[in-house]
Amino acid sequence: MAGARVFQSSLACWIGPLLFVACIDHNGDGTDAVDADAEPAVQVTPQYLNFGVWSQEDGALQEEFTIRNVGGSDLDVISVEISGYAAGTFSLVGGAISLTLPPDTEEVLVVEFAPPNAGEHTANVIVTSDTATPKVAVELYGTTAQTEDDGDSG
Repeated sequence: MAGARVFQSSLACWIGPLLFVACIDHNGDGTDAVDADAEPAVQVTPQYLNFGVWSQEDGALQEEFTIRNVGGSDLDVISVEISGYAAGTFSLVGGAISLTLPPDTEEVLVVEFAPPNAGEHTANVIVTSDTATPKVAVELYGTTAQTEDDGDSG
């Protein structure tokens, strides 16, 4: 913006003759009065688990994901469940859970894939918590290799 001057005070910032941007400093020390980090915040990684191609000889395949509290207060994980069209082909090792994570802590969970039939299988792990974004999903994907017994015999 040519010729724009920026004026800053502890109450507001002003940029140019027509653009006003609030820059409120409630504490007078460069921080805002509302501490966003005081709230719990959930982070789930990875957001996608690909089990690849499974065959019965492989036995059950397992993949891990992590639930982490990146906020500033306790995170209440109300439930962790698998849902979706092929939910029955995936399972949480240890079953559905609920837990409380203090700030800066994490829980590693394991998903198992052992489908009963051939084809592509998709579902989601749904993590429900007490955060501003109460539901976070981890996508699950796996394919079952077709065996000779599964094919048409003509």
